[in-house]
Amino acid sequence: MNRLLIYGVLGLACAAVSSCASVKNTQTAMEEDEQAYDYIPNTNEMGQHFNCPVEHVPFTVNTLTPAAKYKGETYFFNSKEARSKFKANPERYAREDD
Repeated sequence: MNRLLIYGVLGLACAAVSSCASVKNTQTAMEEDEQAYDYIPNTNEMGQHFNCPVEHVPFTVNTLTPAAKYKGETYFFNSKEARSKFKANPERYAREDD
């Protein structure tokens, strides 16, 4: 009987921890969506042509292209400095339709 009670209490504790972790992950995802963060281009994006949203310079995406995610959108930059400027003030450079 004691084992059953202990297992029941442990089960509830695990469920509570899982629930808390789930809420924390959702909150973290929402906070990340409000901030720009670094992103590594994937193979499907290689070779695509973009204009840098900060410096307005055309370029082609490759494995070294700096990129960032902001509010669910991906932004590519022609330099790390441009990405840094974007991350410091993404609202200034983000597309109007976001």
